[in-house]
Amino acid sequence: IIGLGVERLLTSGQEPSVLEGVELIAELVRRAGDDIIIMPGAGITEKNLPRIIRETGAKEFHVTGSAPVLSNMEFRNERCFMGKALYPPEFSMKVTDADKIRTYCGILAGSN
Repeated sequence: IIGLGVERLLTSGQEPSVLEGVELIAELVRRAGDDIIIMPGAGITEKNLPRIIRETGAKEFHVTGSAPVLSNMEFRNERCFMGKALYPPEFSMKVTDADKIRTYCGILAGSN
């Protein structure tokens, strides 16, 4: 993929979450050197980011950085669902949480 001009690879290390794929991600980071950026992503939280930084050696990360907020919907019929089953929630939505992003940035800044 480097030969195709790809500069960044988003990966969970072929596992459902980065924590489960941490060994492969660390190997990818080591082998990639400066040729391509390996960006871990999937299940990264403020609590596990320091460990992921330490164990992978990665410098860039893909995080959700969002939090649920209640919808401004005025009429709610809780018996009639517009989405699939009960997920995603009908009366809330996820928006970027600036405090979460600041926390992630602080963790990254402290790791250098």
